[in-house]
Amino acid sequence: MFGKLGTSEAPPRFDPVSLAVDSRAFSIVVYSMILLNCVFMVHAANEEIDRYSSGPSEFVVIVELIFQALYTIECIVKLWRFRLYYFYDSNWKYNWLDFSLLLMGVYYNFFENLLPNLTWLRMLRMLKLAKALRVIRLIAMVKPLRAILKSLASTIGTLGWSVVMLSGILFLFALIFVLRVASYLEEQELDGSLDPQVRDGLLQTYGSVETTMRNLYICSTGGDDWIACFDPLLPTGAVNQWVFLGFVAFTQIAVLNIILGIFVDEAMRSMLAETSERAREHAEELLQTERELRALCVEADTDGNGKLTQGEWLMAVKTSRLKNYLHMLDFRSSEVKDLVDSMCEQSPDGAVDIDAFVRACMRCRGAASRFDVQHVLRSIEGLRQSLRASGIDGRFTPPDASTDICRYGLRAARSAAAQCSAAALVDFGKSD
Repeated sequence: MFGKLGTSEAPPRFDPVSLAVDSRAFSIVVYSMILLNCVFMVHAANEEIDRYSSGPSEFVVIVELIFQALYTIECIVKLWRFRLYYFYDSNWKYNWLDFSLLLMGVYYNFFENLLPNLTWLRMLRMLKLAKALRVIRLIAMVKPLRAILKSLASTIGTLGWSVVMLSGILFLFALIFVLRVASYLEEQELDGSLDPQVRDGLLQTYGSVETTMRNLYICSTGGDDWIACFDPLLPTGAVNQWVFLGFVAFTQIAVLNIILGIFVDEAMRSMLAETSERAREHAEELLQTERELRALCVEADTDGNGKLTQGEWLMAVKTSRLKNYLHMLDFRSSEVKDLVDSMCEQSPDGAVDIDAFVRACMRCRGAASRFDVQHVLRSIEGLRQSLRASGIDGRFTPPDASTDICRYGLRAARSAAAQCSAAALVDFGKSD
């Protein structure tokens, strides 16, 4: 659930500082420090607005310096541990954020009052608000919140294009309404029947393209009830009213829902784990499976010597726990029994080492890959070369003696190996 600080590509270091940085305790301390800093920022902001004329209190200044010192120590030890990987490895975004906030803190606490009171330097005071970005690090430590934060970041481009599209639609309808209202006012002015109240209402709502775009945006996004923009159009006739109702239906039903769908689709794509994260989760899953299988095998080892005999295996398989777990791993009990028997026969003491057995089971898990096929082909080719080196020419002789029996068995193995090799090559060629 909680992420661990650090970079994935930095080589390991074994000095005390590096081991401390790599520990989970260091991550917990840093996250706790950021949480306390967020709580303190609430107090500092409340005090700043209460003391806007007298400046911050001594307590706030001292605590700011303490946090600045802690963040400086954190940055130094992480630079010692990760060297230049700190700036371009997998967590470079958060590292650059920390480094930038650290430099800003140095400016606020030590140089703001020493430098000349220039205009462009006073503008840098607005960057003081950037220290609130440490909340992002606090959010990023929890995996679900980090996924949501990643989704929000991925929709920034979509947000920009959505605003452009919505602005274009508002501009088109605003132009229509302004021209229609101008035509109505012109006609009523010529007839001498223009009502001053109607004129004021229309000019207040549709007096310019900019004003109309603002009002249409407000009524289409829930900032105000759209009836406030609809009522001034009542004296202008049914055409303008239907155009406005069409605008409301188009934006509320079509435009906003389409934009919402695009946002959801973009967010769902960003929720998918990255390649490195998927690889890490897969490795952790395999490691957990291996640990559980090893624990069951240790439980089946009744004499506690770290090895399994055929009898111990048969007794363990009778229990549903181990049998069901093997089925979950797509193993049949009979197949695993053959593996145990084979490894026990090859062992001098007739028992199989638990670690070797677990590794063999994990290796046999799943379907055969092309690498497995190539390994089999190389083994078959090695067997054929061994047969040739032994002087076995493959001619059939009746098995009436022990040497003839061996020669007959080797010839049969050679024939089967050749057939298996040919079939494997054909299948391999088809798969390509």
